[in-house]
Formats: sequence, C-alpha cells, structure tokens
Amino acid sequence: MPAEWEYPSIYKYQSSSDIVREVMACYCKDEAEPAVAVLGRAATVIGVYSPVGRCSKTSFALVLGQLMAADSRVLYVNLEEYSGFSALIKEPVKGDLSDVMYFYRQGNCSSLRISALVHALGNLDYIPPVRCPEDLGAEDSYEMAGLLRAIASEGKYDFLIVDMGHFGKDLMPMLEVCSVIYMPVKEDPVSAAKLEEFDGYLEFSGHGELRERIKRLKLPFHSSLGRKEDYLEQLMWGEMGDYVRNLLRGSKGTLFS
Repeated sequence: MPAEWEYPSIYKYQSSSDIVREVMACYCKDEAEPAVAVLGRAATVIGVYSPVGRCSKTSFALVLGQLMAADSRVLYVNLEEYSGFSALIKEPVKGDLSDVMYFYRQGNCSSLRISALVHALGNLDYIPPVRCPEDLGAEDSYEMAGLLRAIASEGKYDFLIVDMGHFGKDLMPMLEVCSVIYMPVKEDPVSAAKLEEFDGYLEFSGHGELRERIKRLKLPFHSSLGRKEDYLEQLMWGEMGDYVRNLLRGSKGTLFS
C-alpha cells in the first residue's frame, strides 16, 4: 500500500474516553484550521493560592471544581510541583500539562490539542499535572500566565480553576490573570507571619490592587477520612463539601452571575 494511503489505527479495546483522546490526537497532527477553534465567551479564571502550607488548598480546589461542574463547564489545572494527583485519581494518562506547555511555546495550543489531553473526574474536566517538576521550573511566569489566558479564551469552558503552587515573586503574573483568588489561611503565629509578609510584598511590588480579588478562607478540618482511594468522595460529602456549598451559595449574583 502506498505511504500516502496509510491511516492511523486506534486500539478499540479501551475506555471510550481514551478512544476520544486518541482520535483528537490524530486530528492534531496537522495544523488546526482557524475555523475549527471554538468560539464563545472566555472562561472566568479562579485562582486558589496560599503562602501558608498544609492548609487544604488542593482539597478545596478539587471540591470547588466538582461542585461548580454540576452546573457549568469547568476545567481544573494544577500548577504544583508535586500534586499527588496521580496517586489520588489512579487513571493512566498519555499526556499532561507539560505537553500543553510545549504546544503553547510552539504556537500550537489549539482547542483540539487541549481536548486531546483533557480527562474527566465526574463532570469536572482536568489536565493531568506535570510529572517532572523541572517542567514547571523551566516555564517563565509570564509565559504561564499567557498559557492560562489562551486556555480561558478558547471559549469551551465557563470557568478555569487554577491550583497554584509556590512560585515566589514569579507568581504575580499568574495571579493577575485571575478574577478571584481563594486563599486558605490558618491562624497559628507562623502562618499569620507568612500572610503579613505576603501582604507587604503586594504593596512593595506594586500589586496592591490584587487584595481586592483575594478572598481569605478558614477551611474546616478534615475529620474521619479513611482510605486514600475514597478521599475525594469523602471530601465531597464531608465538612469540606458542606463548606464549599455554602461558599458557592453566598457567591451567587457576584462572581457567578
């Protein structure tokens, strides 16, 4: 058979979601036509960040995303060096955020390419986090902010939830992309001192206006959580789930209008 007649093949004995991703990946081998791009309103970017450690930031972000995804199209992106996501989800992946970052640097970060890498946790879509921390370290913070804007502007999602890692001063360009920033806090002296330093840096660096977008949250303590395999489900129906449901009810007519 002539080479020009050869077609890609897809193994049919796998999950339907994996088949869809492979089909999308085949389409993405060619340059995307301008007309293929999804047109719509840009997604609202919600950041979840805290200078305080061990504050349940990622647990909150995942519950927030799952609850919002019941009524809206939501994409979750984790920017931590060690997210622990693969151990919690236990779903094999063939691509991750590193691939999206590469496509963006090459100028080929189309809606089709992103769709080929997206997985689902119930109704919540997510891009698997990087497997190698070095990939995040090699990314310029302004490039990462541009990538977040590019994903949000595709028009496929209503909300983009960004679970921020610890980028130090380089975090500011990414925070500026966010319409709202949820910041879990703690009340112990060390945590309070870190928050004070963060506030001081906002003013010193000329980013004081970000304070108006930051919503500080005192999250509930996780109690009676059992096996790691059931962790996310337990979060949804425990104290954290109740807390986030109340938070979303209070946000109606403001952020989510």
